[in-house]
Amino acid sequence: MQSFTTEQIIRMGEEVGFTYKKLEFSIIGNYRSNDSLFNHRDIPHFNHLHANLAGGYGNEGIYYGEVVSFIRYFKFLGISFPILTLMKDDGRNRVLETFSFACFQFLKLNEEIDKEKDKCLSKITYFVGAKNSLVLKIFLPFFKKMFNKSFNDYKNDDWPYLNRRGDLRKNGFSFNKDDIDSFSYVDTLNIKKQNCFYLNPENQVNKIINISLDKLTNNEILKIGEIGIMGFQLYRKDNLIKIYPRVCPHEGGDLDINNEVGVTYTKDKFIDKKCRMRCNVHNRFFDPIVEIDITSSNKNYSSNVYDFILTNDKISINLKNKIDPTKADWSI
Repeated sequence: MQSFTTEQIIRMGEEVGFTYKKLEFSIIGNYRSNDSLFNHRDIPHFNHLHANLAGGYGNEGIYYGEVVSFIRYFKFLGISFPILTLMKDDGRNRVLETFSFACFQFLKLNEEIDKEKDKCLSKITYFVGAKNSLVLKIFLPFFKKMFNKSFNDYKNDDWPYLNRRGDLRKNGFSFNKDDIDSFSYVDTLNIKKQNCFYLNPENQVNKIINISLDKLTNNEILKIGEIGIMGFQLYRKDNLIKIYPRVCPHEGGDLDINNEVGVTYTKDKFIDKKCRMRCNVHNRFFDPIVEIDITSSNKNYSSNVYDFILTNDKISINLKNKIDPTKADWSI
């Protein structure tokens, strides 16, 4: 199989008369290059984490393997244009997207550069090519506006999620995609698979969270704890209390109600979806970890990872003493 780099593609284009203009963007964050390389390969997140992507028209996957091909819908002058895009690895820590429209050729090179203290510099470079240099000059301001919008979507959606992965790692979590060579594009398709793990249960053993029943307002959702293994959301409906996690075990996404990043999941949507929480990255839905009936004689409840104890005025939650961190799914 022959694969060409960004530089080779541009050189071949120039040999047949293409002229290219370059537009560069960059941002640094508290995550690793393997986080952002995974994010580039993760086509399934496009339609859920990016509220503004492609004017709301979304993406359709076509082929997944060592490379991926997908249709991305762009809106121009009120008309939807389907653009077929090819994405592939382009050397170490580089991912290349290529597509064409009318007389223009586009290359989007994503480069991820690790820095000290688990920081990463993310660089995005667009190359726009055309044989007619005057047409390229006329349309370049429009392309600049389009690429600026795309980069703002990256800053507003991808970048916070990448920093979240960095924060979770510092709080005892790990991701099985930390070895970027161990997975391909097709490995991002199964959103039910646990790829995020909590490796330090001993740090939270004997740490008990107590929630007063007085704080649980009927038909409202209460967020408790930090974003981590001991963070929860509680929903009370009359005598029934449903308890949910705040971290998705698939890839560490945000399960919070009224999430700030991605398509917002409101309480009305929560109720409409049969009281299930939703991951902002891949639109996966979650039933409660446990349901507690405060009128029941049962005062002790247990899940895969937690013990729950109900008293007359509070619910106590603690992490179990013996947990296999490589297998424990805290959402069930």
